[in-house]
Amino acid sequence: MNSNEIIIFIIGIISIPICLILLYIMPNAKICNSCGTHLSVHRHDSYFLKNTSGEKLEVCKKCFKTGCFHRDSNDNAISPVKFLSTPELNLSLLSSDFIKNAPTSIVPSQKLSPSLTFSKLKEEVAINTHQSLIIDTPITDCLFVDTETTSLERPEIIELCIRDINGIVYHNRFKPHQKVSDNAYKVHKISDADLENAHQYEQEEASILSILNGKRIVAYNLEFDCKAFLISSRNPTLVHKYRELESNGICIMNSIRFKLKRFKSISLIDACTEFEIPQLPAHSAVNDTLMLMNLYVKFRELLTTNPNEWLPSFYDINFYNLNNCERNQPIPFWVSKDNERQALYRPHTSGGVGKIAEAGDNLKHELSKWAGVEFMLQNNEKEFPLMQVNFISESQLKIELEQWREMNKEALREQLLNAKPVKNGKLRLTFKEHHYSSRYSGANCLKADDELYQCKYSMGDTLYLEPITDLDGFDFRTIVFKNKSGENCGQLLNLTQAWTRVFGLLVQGYRAEVLILDNDKRNTKVDVYLFKDEVIH
Repeated sequence: MNSNEIIIFIIGIISIPICLILLYIMPNAKICNSCGTHLSVHRHDSYFLKNTSGEKLEVCKKCFKTGCFHRDSNDNAISPVKFLSTPELNLSLLSSDFIKNAPTSIVPSQKLSPSLTFSKLKEEVAINTHQSLIIDTPITDCLFVDTETTSLERPEIIELCIRDINGIVYHNRFKPHQKVSDNAYKVHKISDADLENAHQYEQEEASILSILNGKRIVAYNLEFDCKAFLISSRNPTLVHKYRELESNGICIMNSIRFKLKRFKSISLIDACTEFEIPQLPAHSAVNDTLMLMNLYVKFRELLTTNPNEWLPSFYDINFYNLNNCERNQPIPFWVSKDNERQALYRPHTSGGVGKIAEAGDNLKHELSKWAGVEFMLQNNEKEFPLMQVNFISESQLKIELEQWREMNKEALREQLLNAKPVKNGKLRLTFKEHHYSSRYSGANCLKADDELYQCKYSMGDTLYLEPITDLDGFDFRTIVFKNKSGENCGQLLNLTQAWTRVFGLLVQGYRAEVLILDNDKRNTKVDVYLFKDEVIH
C-alpha cells in the first residue's frame, strides 16, 4: 500500500470505536425499556409509552407488536411479560371460557387459571393505556373534552367543548393570538373572520379550570388537547395545573390502539366506525365530544366485561370485522407463501378489507406443532365476541379428509365424467410442496391449492400418467406420477378443480405428460400435455 492508502486505513480503524462511542453517548442513544434492544439506529421502530406517573418510556416495535410489557409492581419501569407460555399454553384470547362439549379428538386450549383474579388482570394491563382508569372511574366523574386549534405544530384553541354524561357543560370559541393555518381551516372550516368577535382564551380560563377541577378529563388525543391548553394559556403559574390534568386524564386513542394492538394512529371517525358508533360531521367540537362519549361508553363496557388482555396472540385487531363474523362458524385463517404473514379474515372478503387480526410470533410457533387449527366466535353475556380455538392433530385431520371425500364421492364422479377436453392439448398447472403444519382448517383442506406429496422431480423432468380404466374403483391417492423409467415420483394429496379436469380426461382414455418448468417445490409450474389413442415413448 502507498502512504495515502495507509493513512486512510488508519483513519478508518480509529473512526470505528469513535463512532461507536458517539452512538452510545448521543442523546438519541436509548434502549428498549422492555427487552433492552438499542433504539438509536432504528428510531422509526420505537414507540413512546407513558406510565401512571406520567413518565415517558420507550419500547421497540417488536415489544409493542407482541404486547410484551407491563408495569412492574416494585417500580414504574416496563418489564417483559409473555402471553403464551410453554408448555402451559394460554390461548383463552377474549375470555377464560373455552369450547364446551368438544369432540375428544380435538384438543382445546387450557382454561384461564382461577388464581388470575380481576385485580391481577387489571394490574397486568400495559401502561401506555388508561384502561384501569377507564374501568375504575365512574362515568359521572368524567368530562369529555375536544378542541379545534389554529394548527398542529403550535396549536392554540379556537373552539372548546366540554360535555358530561348528561350533556354539554361548556362550549365556546376563542380569538387566537396567531392566524388559523390553511391546513387547519381545511379541516374544521373555522376562519379568522369567524373568531373576530370572540373572547380570548385567557378571559375564560378561570371558568374553564373551575369546570375541569376535580373531574377526570377524557379526550380522544389527550396529549394534543393538553398541549393546546398549555399554548393557549398565558399564565405560567397554571402550567402545573394543566400537567396534572394530562397526567390524570384518559386518552381514548391510545387505549384503543393498545387494546387492538395497532401500530398506526386511528382517527375518531375510524374508531367510531369500528365500534359501530353513529357518526356525525367530524371536526366540530360539539359533534366530536358526543361521538367521543358514545365511543367511551362502549369501549368501557368492553373493558369491564373483558379486563384480561384481549386476543393476546394477535395484533393489529379490527374490532368491526371481529364483531361482525358469523357466530359458531369457522373463521378463515390465511397464510402467506413464506409463512411470515398469518391472519384471520372474515368469510367472503378479499384483500385487507376483511382482515380481523395478524397472528403473533408465539401463535405461529404453536401452530407449527399441529396439523390444523379452527377459530370460531361466540358471544359472552354482554354480546361481545368470544374467540374459541381448536387445535387439530394430524390423525384427526386425516379422518376429516376421509369423511369429506366420502360425502363428495358422487359429485366427484360427475366431474370426472364431464371433464372438458383441453384446447391445444395442454394445461398450465402447479405443484405445491405439502406441509401438514400449513393446513389450518380441517375439511377445507380439499379446497386448497394443488399439492404433490412425496415429490421426486427436478426442472426439465417429465412425469407420466396412464389412463384410468376402472372408474368405480377410482381413488386419486392411489395414482402416482412416474418417470421415464417407471419409478414412482409422487402423488397428489388434494384433487383441486384443475387437477380434477386432468383426472377426468384420464378416465376418458387420455394419457398425460407433465413437464416440470421449474423446481421451486413450494410453487412449481408444470405443463400438462394430454394425448388420446397415442403411444407415449
